[in-house]
Amino acid sequence: MKDTSIAARYARALLIVTEKRGETVRALEDLKGLLEVLKPGSRAGNFFTSPGAPLADKREALKRVFDGKALKADVLFVDLLLRKKRLGLFPQIVAEFEALVEKQQGIQRGAAFRCGDGAAAEGARIQHRIEDPAHDRDRRAPARRRPGAHPRSRARSLGAHAARHDRAASPRSGGVVMRRRSSP
Repeated sequence: MKDTSIAARYARALLIVTEKRGETVRALEDLKGLLEVLKPGSRAGNFFTSPGAPLADKREALKRVFDGKALKADVLFVDLLLRKKRLGLFPQIVAEFEALVEKQQGIQRGAAFRCGDGAAAEGARIQHRIEDPAHDRDRRAPARRRPGAHPRSRARSLGAHAARHDRAASPRSGGVVMRRRSSP
């Protein structure tokens, strides 16, 4: 199983717990702070990921340092990651949790890229289209057809066209070959 799917499962579980407690936004802020403290290469990060330090010492240090400074749910969550030896997934879990919280709040992220001359005008046009609710990608414009035309008129004309052809099996292709019949 991929690490991203495991991180997404942990993030969803944390979201469910924080929603029930009504602490989702604060939990996200605390997790970002914990991520900064526990990032790989930092003194605390090295201690908590070190296989030489006993698990009991890590759990005690976690409770002593973060108790009262972060939400209890966040401290217990990091404790769970320690016990399950999944603290290495913490950055991905925080990113997945942030994406879930933003989705819940209706926030969508995007990226803009600049290419060539006239990028400022093009960037402004793209920015306008992104922020304009009329250009929502989920809404599709109805198909356009000639006024007074039957909705299936294209299918009917294709059917009439196909009726003017003979069908014969082609031994080379193994399929059906259309031959045009001469009009009377």
